[in-house]
Amino acid sequence: MVLETGKSRILIADDDQITREVLNGFLKHDYELQFAANGEQTLEVACGENPPDLVLLDIMMPDLDGYEVCERMKENPATHDIPIIFVTALTKEEDETKGLELGAADYITKPLKLPVLAARIKTHLKLKQQRDQIEGLVKKRTVELKKTETLVKARDALVRDLFEAMDEMLANRDHYTFLHALRVAEISKRIAADLSLSPDDINALELGCLVHDIGKIAIPDDVLLKPGRFDHEDRRIMELHPLMGAQLFAKRIADDRMTKIILHHHERLDGSGYPAGITGDEIDMLVRIVSVADVYEALVAKRPYKQPMPRDKALLILREDAANNKMDPVVVEAIARVTESWNPLDIERDFSADYMADLETFRRMTYFREPLSDFYNYRYLLSLEEDNLLEKGTSHYHIIMVDFIGLRDFNKKLGYIKADDVISEIGLKLHQTVLDLNENEGGIDSSAMMLRKGADYLIYSTYPDEKLTILHQRITGHLQEAKEKWGLEARFINRQFGANYPTKNAVNELFSQELD
Repeated sequence: MVLETGKSRILIADDDQITREVLNGFLKHDYELQFAANGEQTLEVACGENPPDLVLLDIMMPDLDGYEVCERMKENPATHDIPIIFVTALTKEEDETKGLELGAADYITKPLKLPVLAARIKTHLKLKQQRDQIEGLVKKRTVELKKTETLVKARDALVRDLFEAMDEMLANRDHYTFLHALRVAEISKRIAADLSLSPDDINALELGCLVHDIGKIAIPDDVLLKPGRFDHEDRRIMELHPLMGAQLFAKRIADDRMTKIILHHHERLDGSGYPAGITGDEIDMLVRIVSVADVYEALVAKRPYKQPMPRDKALLILREDAANNKMDPVVVEAIARVTESWNPLDIERDFSADYMADLETFRRMTYFREPLSDFYNYRYLLSLEEDNLLEKGTSHYHIIMVDFIGLRDFNKKLGYIKADDVISEIGLKLHQTVLDLNENEGGIDSSAMMLRKGADYLIYSTYPDEKLTILHQRITGHLQEAKEKWGLEARFINRQFGANYPTKNAVNELFSQELD
């Protein structure tokens, strides 16, 4: 419901007054807010005359805990469709899994990252608004057109709009997954046409592919956006996404073909897939098509953690899977035919709004930020260069490395925890120096950036010579202060590199110099 003021209504349910005040200060300008301090009060407000459009729900509350509140709201037809975002200090995976299984739309742990919270709220409100509008229009047109052929066509168009809107909701979480869905849909359509499936099946196939990964909306950023290989726990969480997506659609979409695509696209013919481990004839042809298209796109597409694989190598992997009874060989040969003169990577979609680019940048920064500090891991520098986002100056750039000497003895002398605090204190002073100089220069992208590798610090800089001299002087001062105060010896190495010289090579040279 959008109020006359144009604002959506959010219910903040938390027994902690400070949390309510923080969220009030952050959200009051954009939304109409309601508040509840316990479980019973939350249900009373949610079921009242002015129900909220979204609930931010704490778990540990008096009377009824957040889980029971969520369960009751999902059982009540009047509150069933209100999206619930758990905002809680509980960080265990079983707590998050329980919340999502009860029907919550999302799960965010404290301490809160307010920009991420704002993005999640916007995503779920937009999705609810789209769904409410579409359901309202469908009901209205059902009455007016009395289930005529015109109604069927209008309904189909509205359903397609809903699926495309959901796909764009996923783009707000992860643009790579968004592009993946578009490409898998087109690959699957072409395979289906090659295999002479009916137009109705092809239409259901396309819609199912657009939302086959919609359950990833509920996957935590630390897993969904991880730019590397999954460990066991990462994979366990990620393997929940077919169940979450299928649960979302099963109650709302009468076409079982789409629900099966969402639920089973990671199943394999030999039973080695997930989430159910079904085999053979239990996996229908549409799902078999999506499974092959899904793997092919993942292999040939570029990701932050891998380079694209050549088509021939991807087909070889799929044919090996078919020989091992994991994939349908008929579908694998069909994808070989349809990709012979067509490349699905030609399908691109730019960000539809400036804020999406900002969110993507923020996610990247958050992932590479060192825990409990303001420093970025040195791999952030390499990632920026790989995506052509790194300013390198007109002719050259500098990398400065601060190298602590005799660190093992220093750790033994002070103790590892205290020694780490000292190194962090030095890093914070260096970081503040960089920030101060950047402010005068006009921004971090055109000046300098502080990074960390283990106990060493790196400063990437495009400063002009006179400003670089100031930076050297201040670094020297900080290191001299550390020596006098703590007896910690350190040196810094400054190297200049040409603007076109890869930062990966530059960092390797500095590390080699450190070992020398």
